[in-house]
Amino acid sequence: MINHLLNFDKETRFDFVVVEDGVLLSGCLREHLQSRGRSTEKIVTLECVEKQKLPPSRDVSEHPDWVSALCGSEGIVATGCYDGAMRLYDTSDGKLLAVGAAHSEPVKGVAFLSNNSKGKADCQMLASVSKDSTAVVWRFQDSQLTSVGLCVGHDNSVETIAARPRCDNGVVQFATGGWDRTVRLWSWPLATSSSTEETLANEEAATLDIRHAKKRRVASKSSESMDTPNSNVATADGVAKIESSESLMGHSGCITSMGWVGDDKLCTGSWDRSLRVWDMNAGVCESTVSCKRVISNLAVQPNESAVCTVHPDGKARLWDLRISEGESIVAAKTFSGHKGWVSSVSWVDERTFVTSGYDGSVVLWDVRGDTPIDQMSGAHKGKALCALAIDKKLVSGGSDGTLRWFEQR
Repeated sequence: MINHLLNFDKETRFDFVVVEDGVLLSGCLREHLQSRGRSTEKIVTLECVEKQKLPPSRDVSEHPDWVSALCGSEGIVATGCYDGAMRLYDTSDGKLLAVGAAHSEPVKGVAFLSNNSKGKADCQMLASVSKDSTAVVWRFQDSQLTSVGLCVGHDNSVETIAARPRCDNGVVQFATGGWDRTVRLWSWPLATSSSTEETLANEEAATLDIRHAKKRRVASKSSESMDTPNSNVATADGVAKIESSESLMGHSGCITSMGWVGDDKLCTGSWDRSLRVWDMNAGVCESTVSCKRVISNLAVQPNESAVCTVHPDGKARLWDLRISEGESIVAAKTFSGHKGWVSSVSWVDERTFVTSGYDGSVVLWDVRGDTPIDQMSGAHKGKALCALAIDKKLVSGGSDGTLRWFEQR
């Protein structure tokens, strides 16, 4: 009927949102109204939206081992692999752009730090973290992926990384976490050059700015919080050895995931079944949410009002971040669709997110609905370990050693 009213030549499928409830209708309207104790004789406003579907797989990019991590920026997807390497792909055609190998063990997380270094559009900075307890800073320029910094300080596997949105005084920062239960903050100056001496001079000036900023922090800090000066030392191969500018403790289990809430707050998830929100300027944990389940991954909603967590029980949960310390909180919504461990979550937009699971599936969700919008069962032959939305495409990686591309319909 709608296709006829809108004079669509090609049949289009639609979903319907009950405007008064802000809910995506998953069954018949009568059952929805009855479940909420509402009369079926009163006017109900429905919003008609084009039905979203997981696009068909366009191509497959083979890897020699598990594809464990994904990130994307401006036409490029970066992958982390269990062979210890990071790879960059062009999102327009899936072409492999570069490979960088600097880790001795599997890569667990990757992040873009900057899209433009020294005004050169073809220079990008990235970072990767690994089971070898290090993070590596990379420069991608002239089709070459080169390691330029080695971050040392964690004493166990590093599981997650998140780049700070704000860049002050030409310095980018990123946070890491892992099995040593610490949140570490790292700094890297964008004013890099081929000269190591010039690079380190720029780093020293930037570090002084960071240290002066630290002196203005509030006096109270969370228990077991430690400040250490940022220290960059050139090694024989020209790679700068970096120490963290901040180390914070609070979690009692492995930190599995993290995401920035604005420029100054960091949300972390852990095996200790809690979410923590940290004020990274003050160096304190300002709130803790008990999720009562291990958190395997999280993603902060684009409007920064909520965070979506995924868990080994096959569910995703949505949490309101606008709470005070000690305030009781329960999940605002729970989404069930996977059969077993859910490995990753990524937002497509403010209302839609995608998850991957050990059941090999990739699932698309709308926060207004209770059931999946679409589900790609068997997207991977084995575990689906990560999924990402970028440039109106979806990509996923799995234990079958493939990076799968889903072209938008």
